[in-house]
Amino acid sequence: MTRSMVRPTLPVLALALLALPAAPVRAQIPDEFTNLELLDPEIGKRQLVGIMRDWAGGLGVRCSHCHVGPDNLQGMDFASDEKETKRAARVMLEMSRAINRQYVGSWDEEEGARHQVVACYTCHRGRPKPPRKLTWVLGETVRSEGVEAAMAQYKELKAEHYGAGLYDFRERVFGELAQNAVNGGQLDVALDILRSSLEIYPESAHLHAFLGMGLIQNGDVEGAAEKFDQALELDPEDRTAKRGKTMLERMRRQAGGDGNGG
Repeated sequence: MTRSMVRPTLPVLALALLALPAAPVRAQIPDEFTNLELLDPEIGKRQLVGIMRDWAGGLGVRCSHCHVGPDNLQGMDFASDEKETKRAARVMLEMSRAINRQYVGSWDEEEGARHQVVACYTCHRGRPKPPRKLTWVLGETVRSEGVEAAMAQYKELKAEHYGAGLYDFRERVFGELAQNAVNGGQLDVALDILRSSLEIYPESAHLHAFLGMGLIQNGDVEGAAEKFDQALELDPEDRTAKRGKTMLERMRRQAGGDGNGG
């Protein structure tokens, strides 16, 4: 490994991800290091291997992702800066160190408590590139292939990645997706998203209430009232549904002239 990374301020992260036998790996790593720009020049071999494993685990990659040479490390040129991924890693790790020292480390915490630090895994979640927000991923599918395809994509991603921390699979993603469609002047698409999402989450008060709001904008007052009632049956404290009911009451009063005959 090289001295081209950052001083070891990051915690131990997902050591098992690499699945590399420790002894054979260390046997291929030189005892003298060159081109260590950000690590302690006196760092020991054992410590260096541990740090590199942390970083590789955070990205879910092998040594050859950044270093020039094969996965078995035979003849690996650790000192080379040829690969762009290594140069990018150096920048990212400097950024992480700056965040941890200048910002995270300045937060007040209870005596004896450890600060939560920013590390490779914080953003990358075990992948070479940080996963994008699920709303963005699904939104692109809605625009290119339609709502039905986006719903199928959501189910596939959830089946494959649920629990890995890559995406936020809570039903709120559909509310955000629908709001983005409304902001883009596509109320019909927003309503389609919400109706389809309720097939996945029929017990979601949030989605029923959000659909009610969309139906008000679409002029379907009775449909909106039904959705608000359904939302409040599921969650009597749902704020969106309460606000929607208040809006409907105001609209009805105005339509009836507030009881003054117009």
